[in-house]
Amino acid sequence: MVKYFEHSIKEQCSTNREILQKMYNHALVEREKKKLSYRPHTINPYVDIVRNTGVDFADFFEESEEGDYAFWACHIDGLYEKELLLNVSGSGVKEVYFNGELQKLKSCANGSEDARVIFRKGKNTLVVRVTASKEGFSGYANPLVPKLRMIPTGYVYYTRQYIETEGFKGQSGVMLSRLYHKDEPVPEITESTIEWVFPVMPKQEHKKCFHFEELCEKGQAAYVYTSVCGKVIIEHESPLKVFSAGHELYHRESGRFEWNFTESTPLLIKSGRGTNSWGFEVVVEGTTELPFVEGADYSDLQWIYVGPFGREGDSVDYPYAPESNLQFKEPYLSISAGMVYWKFYRPDTYLKQYMESSFYGQWFYAEMVGLYGLKLAAEKLEKKEFWEYFMSGMKLLCQHRNYSVYDAKLSGRPSYLSSSVNLKHLDPIGTIGINVAEYYLMSGDAHAKYLLQLLADSLYCNVPRFEDGTFHRVETMWTDDMYMSLPFLARMGAITGESKYFDDIVAQIKGFYKRMFMEDQGIFSHIYYVKEECQNCIPWGRGNGWVLLALSEVLLLMPKTYEGYEFVLEIYQKFAVGVLACRDKEKGIWHQVLNNPESYIETSGSAMFIIALARGVKHNWIAKEVKEEVLEAWEELTERCIDSEGNVYGICMGSGCSMDEAYYMNLQTIVNDDHGVGIVLEAGVAVMEMQGDELL
Repeated sequence: MVKYFEHSIKEQCSTNREILQKMYNHALVEREKKKLSYRPHTINPYVDIVRNTGVDFADFFEESEEGDYAFWACHIDGLYEKELLLNVSGSGVKEVYFNGELQKLKSCANGSEDARVIFRKGKNTLVVRVTASKEGFSGYANPLVPKLRMIPTGYVYYTRQYIETEGFKGQSGVMLSRLYHKDEPVPEITESTIEWVFPVMPKQEHKKCFHFEELCEKGQAAYVYTSVCGKVIIEHESPLKVFSAGHELYHRESGRFEWNFTESTPLLIKSGRGTNSWGFEVVVEGTTELPFVEGADYSDLQWIYVGPFGREGDSVDYPYAPESNLQFKEPYLSISAGMVYWKFYRPDTYLKQYMESSFYGQWFYAEMVGLYGLKLAAEKLEKKEFWEYFMSGMKLLCQHRNYSVYDAKLSGRPSYLSSSVNLKHLDPIGTIGINVAEYYLMSGDAHAKYLLQLLADSLYCNVPRFEDGTFHRVETMWTDDMYMSLPFLARMGAITGESKYFDDIVAQIKGFYKRMFMEDQGIFSHIYYVKEECQNCIPWGRGNGWVLLALSEVLLLMPKTYEGYEFVLEIYQKFAVGVLACRDKEKGIWHQVLNNPESYIETSGSAMFIIALARGVKHNWIAKEVKEEVLEAWEELTERCIDSEGNVYGICMGSGCSMDEAYYMNLQTIVNDDHGVGIVLEAGVAVMEMQGDELL
């Protein structure tokens, strides 16, 4: 008997409702709600923290010689204790110290090296010593999730590199040491004994001078924001307005504004282009602050500005967006500059957004699958408090996605919602679209309506298709993409009432079926190769699960009167026969490779089959006799794959593709992976909908 643990959830739970409740509670503990944070970030051309954290010291120390060495360091926050990899690369000779210990590096196939490290919850410290060699003087190190080898920026785990150097506390980045000559003894590897020379604390000036001819160049107006307690003196030779709490305090073409604020008061200062100048000088005899920004502890980080706005000929009275809608969630649109967002008075320093979460408020297809499963479980368990969790998380995606587009143009990879930028394939569209649609129906949020249309337009305009309209990837076609497209299309059809979405669903099913269905076995090949026009003929379990689950979603949402409904039902029924034939009658559920009993039993694909078949029984799409097979599969899934704490085992890691069956056989499993937890919750709901809350 295959089992991943000693004590099953069934030892503590006697009904489906109890199982669902325990799993739901445990899943939320590991996926707690987090708060979006705002921080300053100073860009430096020598240091890469976007694509590959580290530095090429040859750029920094042009006088360096072979054998000379230098250090870089940063702190890395961990969500909780977890083993990760540190992947080390670069042309210099590297020594890596993690939390004070020298790490043993193991060579990788691509020429880089790995160290296995235990991340603590909270602050971890990374120090890298790089020695100049004939090949170069660079060194880089990035945390990776084991097995997946992904940078942990939201899926499975989350990390953020930062420094605590004076003037830059909490900012993403690294600090650099002075150059050590090759004959110098190596100092003790601590932050206090190494001589750090970068970054340098900027000089703090009492007077702030905003010269918008240099800061903005084009446009007619710019806005400055801060909060002040004390006396404010502004001198200006170009038009100026001062607002507080939406009220205009001051408006002159040139002159001097002087006001004493007895408590911290938000100020919005509008500077208009004058005939000969554009800007102002300000002195505060008191304190300034930006309460919503973390790490804004220095005066040059307590003033932010945005612009330019307007076109030639606009007067300072023209009310641009910050006056009526002062916000920091997304960029403003400017006719003179496109997207504009807040910058700090400190040069080359930008306002950045961060969400230190591996689930809540993140944009990744597997997390969206998990979130939808949690939503269905909350509905079944009548957990009304979940609506705030679901709606606030989706609101973040809808209202902050435009920021990620702006930040991607600024720095290459945005600090938040990085997966939302490239909408040229189905993974970042379909499952996100499912939840955006659900959120829009609950909230009526205009941002959600806009995002729904953007996702639909991206699906139609960006995703590659065959001549018959069927989706494919660049060189391959995956069964996964039936779920990454059809349920979203079905919701768009139901919401808009436009038949084109259901027409496309039918066309997709025909195209996928024609290319990928293995008639002799009644199941789907995972991959179809576009150029070679052939299948890989490997029926990966979850790959088939995506298909049957997608078909069941379509049947739930497509009007029965629609002319293509009977065709979809026919494909569902035919495929269901093949799926049932593959179930391991001894072990109760399905294998990683459906037609190979030597492959391990796999949780996520099995749960998908349970959902789709349970729906089929409930809605009379398939024979009532299938109910017993569904219940038997659910019985075995809960016995073999869910432990007494509610942890879910046997979930295949995120997959690539191959012509070699051994690739799928060797894919490892990840406990509580989002490819499976929400799906298992959804399976519990489907079983309860089919048979009620009966004893197991």
